[in-house]
Amino acid sequence: MNFFELKFNPEEETIGIFCKRVDEKKTQVKEAGFEIPELLIALQLIRRLPAEYDHLVQTLYRLKDEEFNHREVEKQLVNEAGRIQLKQKDLNLDYTENAYTVGSFRQQETLKKSFERNGAVLDPSRNPGQYRKISYPKGMGPFCDFCSRKGHTASKCYKKRNKEKKQAFASETSFCGVNQAFGVSKDWDQFLIDTAATSHFCYERDWFKNFKELTTTKALLADKKFTCEVKGIGDIDFVVKDIKGNVKITLKDVFYTPNMRRNLISGARMDIAGLKITWSNNVMRICHSNNEYFFSASGQDMLYMVPGYPLLDSVMYTSVDLNLIHKRLCHVNIPIIKDMCKNKSVKGWRKVNIKIDNESCITCNIGKATRTSLKKNYVYKRVTKSVLDKVHMDLWGPAPVNSLGGSKYFCP
Repeated sequence: MNFFELKFNPEEETIGIFCKRVDEKKTQVKEAGFEIPELLIALQLIRRLPAEYDHLVQTLYRLKDEEFNHREVEKQLVNEAGRIQLKQKDLNLDYTENAYTVGSFRQQETLKKSFERNGAVLDPSRNPGQYRKISYPKGMGPFCDFCSRKGHTASKCYKKRNKEKKQAFASETSFCGVNQAFGVSKDWDQFLIDTAATSHFCYERDWFKNFKELTTTKALLADKKFTCEVKGIGDIDFVVKDIKGNVKITLKDVFYTPNMRRNLISGARMDIAGLKITWSNNVMRICHSNNEYFFSASGQDMLYMVPGYPLLDSVMYTSVDLNLIHKRLCHVNIPIIKDMCKNKSVKGWRKVNIKIDNESCITCNIGKATRTSLKKNYVYKRVTKSVLDKVHMDLWGPAPVNSLGGSKYFCP
């Protein structure tokens, strides 16, 4: 088999076995007298992966050249396979194989179509919105495979939730509820909660903090027929206008996509962060892992919108150097700029404490300089104290036209 025809088949093998096959094929090619470059080996590992690995593949493509090698890619693939397995266990799909054990969660999915969420199982035989509670035989109850305790299942184990939390949506400790007014932009904007999105997306460049530009990459949209350009990544502080007051949230690793029409919050990232989502009466309720209320989103045309406004106190342009502000405002006086910052005349500016004056601006000094007039017959009035003393004056010459004697003269 050709090296570049290797393909991961989740129905027959796991990602660990696939990586082993690629490594064996690389060794065979090397024994034949040709060594495959490290870059091509790493690309072959992620070239034909299932859709479950799309987000990881996009992340790997953005690695630096020295970090993009087949060992690092293999490690990330095995970790992602383990995360997918844990996700399937949370959905009670009885998927117990690890990354190096043959099996596929797709086969397990076909065996169980209903899923458990918050202690209830959807019953297809009943009307939408009605649930059938899980019942256990007398003397028996739920058992957690993770912490080996009775009384709950692995999907509700708080120890497991705490272990699996990552800073994708932002950890629960980084979220804080506030019921006060913020001195920021109050133009109402909104995010759309998308349970199919693997990452957060935003088209507003000015909302980002800790922004990093990326080599332009493509993000695959839901229908898998269209792509959208990703030009950067950063964090966003957003204030949600909730029915119980304003709630501040922090979105981590948000992709900057200027061509998208909506801002998206990833439902998968919220789940990784340990948040619980429930639906009822056209309202999506988001709660912490301990069922404490966080905020809610109202449904509009089958879409769940999160209205609010960005918290612009700490976005990227708040730390602009005072010299740069001075130049952008057409070299206005420094005291005026400080007064504007103090009075909050410009949104997003913090109080500037940098000690600077106009003397350090070369352009201002040149623009305000004036020419001193030359007094009439000023040169002829200069008298030296002795013979052969130096006389400082401006000279012009030599004259382009020769004199009658054939000489060229200099004129003071």
